[in-house]
Amino acid sequence: EELAEKPAIAAEPSAKMRRDFAIHHHDYLDIMAPRRCDIKTTTDIGLYLHGGGFIEPITAYHWHFISDIVMNTNMPVAVLDYPLVPNANLDDIYERMQDAIWELHHDFPEANISLIGDSSGAQLALGYTQLIEALPIKKIVAISPMVDMTLSNPDIKTIAKRDPVLS
Repeated sequence: EELAEKPAIAAEPSAKMRRDFAIHHHDYLDIMAPRRCDIKTTTDIGLYLHGGGFIEPITAYHWHFISDIVMNTNMPVAVLDYPLVPNANLDDIYERMQDAIWELHHDFPEANISLIGDSSGAQLALGYTQLIEALPIKKIVAISPMVDMTLSNPDIKTIAKRDPVLS
């Protein structure tokens, strides 16, 4: 109930990012691309799924990370605004992901689509691709997903001290 009442305010790209990159807005997708990129002829595009435990909206930290990806890969990255728990469930999130993937596939039919997810976004990418077989997905970049739900790895405590986001 507390989560449902808390307003989920998503961060947006900064004014500097809007100057440095081309940002194209679609219904529930923002596509960040290098200014010199002809987005209609791109051969690769990423679909970014932000972390936040399925309950937190995208943050300024995520946008900075996305801008680093775009700058360092010269690849456009679509950022999905997916519905959050508790106002949505996993089926709702996967439905939004599927809509976004097919929209990207339709708009950029020659492009290889890669799923890029951090933390819970990585969990979404991995879980979704296990459920759906007929996808135009070429790569998955899963950044720090929960790969050991038992938390039995003895190195976890040491690594947690250096983790800049989660402990």
